[in-house]
Amino acid sequence: PFWRPDSRFVGYVERDAGETRKIDVGGGPARTICAARVEGAPTWGRDGTILFSQYVDGIFRVPGEGGSPVRVTTVDKARREMNHYWPNFLPDGTRFTFLVTALDANGLRVAPSVYVASLASTGVALLGQLHSKMVYAAPGYLLFAEQGALLARRFDAATLAVSGEPVTFAEALP
Repeated sequence: PFWRPDSRFVGYVERDAGETRKIDVGGGPARTICAARVEGAPTWGRDGTILFSQYVDGIFRVPGEGGSPVRVTTVDKARREMNHYWPNFLPDGTRFTFLVTALDANGLRVAPSVYVASLASTGVALLGQLHSKMVYAAPGYLLFAEQGALLARRFDAATLAVSGEPVTFAEALP
């Protein structure tokens, strides 16, 4: 499940039907947002935009009211990328973090990398090599998991700069 930022709707992926749906927390039937083979949990921006990844295809956007998905990122086969996934909005509501997995020239997996992209442009910025979803937490942290621990690291959302050493919140996560 994933929440609309105002907490009025809960979204979910109905994998068997190949649809993303939402339910009003006040009750009522589920409504289809879009038909798409979604990989992982989508993220819902405060302007109503939903981002989700499609396996080996990239990240797409769709209005929370429903519609046809539109490509936001493309898996770059020339760079041997395999997937883009775990999009998560940053506070400005237009930029988001996402993870890229890729292979080296010998067909072996390289360390996954976390990038920042924007709905307003096509460029991306590398945040670092890490195999984790990154979630922004006020007043300026990125939360992530590494080697079974939940960590936070200082993050300036304006400059996209990470700083300081990660702080451990919990260890021995399943």
